[in-house]
Amino acid sequence: MSTIGLRRFLQRPPPPAPGEQCEMCAEPIVADHGHVIDLRNRSILCTCRGCYLLFTHTGAGGGRHRAVPERYLHVADFPAGSQLWE
Repeated sequence: MSTIGLRRFLQRPPPPAPGEQCEMCAEPIVADHGHVIDLRNRSILCTCRGCYLLFTHTGAGGGRHRAVPERYLHVADFPAGSQLWE
């Protein structure tokens, strides 16, 4: 086996802390995990990578669940007054 192949085993993500598990399938999750919004119950679920990816496409899950984007942008000149959020 080459050193490139061995490097894959040496760079595994840290194991999940005891008790941290996907709220959809109960699979253990790492600290840097994805999130899915349950639109009906208005809640955010901690999810494993597999469950997160299921809800990344528009219309997935019948519109009940939606993946929280992993990427976000800061818009410095955005007028975010209180009236905008009402």
